This record gives sequence, C-alpha cells and structure tokens, in this order.
Amino acid sequence: MKVRIEDFIVTKKYDEDEKEKVWWIESYLGNSSKVIIPDEYQGQKIEGIATATFLDHTELEEIQLPKSLKIIDYRAFEGCTNLKKVEIPETVETISIQAFQGCEH
Repeated sequence: MKVRIEDFIVTKKYDEDEKEKVWWIESYLGNSSKVIIPDEYQGQKIEGIATATFLDHTELEEIQLPKSLKIIDYRAFEGCTNLKKVEIPETVETISIQAFQGCEH
C-alpha cells in the first residue's frame, strides 16, 4: 500500500552543510499498517525522518523508507510495538539514538 503524501507533514530544513534546504517527514497522520514513504516531494528528495515522526503508531507493521533518505532522527519510531519490517536504504548515514526504542520485533 502506498500512503498518500497528504498523510504526512513535510517541512524543509537546511542540510548538514547548511547550503540548501531539503525535505523532512515531520509527522505521520495516517493509520496504515504498511507505509511506503515516497522518494520525492514536489520534485525534491526526502532526506530525513524527524524526531518522533511515528511515535506510538502501534498499528505500523512495515515501512519502506525513501531511497534518498540520509537521517533517521531521535525517537523517530519509538513505541511502534508491532513494527516487524523496515527497509532502510543504503543512503542512510545516521540513525540517531533511540530511533527504534520500544520496537519489540
């Protein structure tokens, strides 16, 4: 199942070099058990999953992250107790502390 981009709050933040702004997923508003985050939003890559984006989404079982992703921030998936499958792309450079805290599977 592909989740609509409208199910997310997406914002721009400066990249690590503070040269350009890049898209980050800030919050998930949906309730699907399987989520595919798109690689791009408005023609630009999604590079980050922000702090507590999926906090306590216990319905979440599978997630496919964008191929452009670089950062999974602090507590991004904390409390997703039914999360069983995460496809993390090779582009990910940073997985912050407690990003998957409370994920039991």
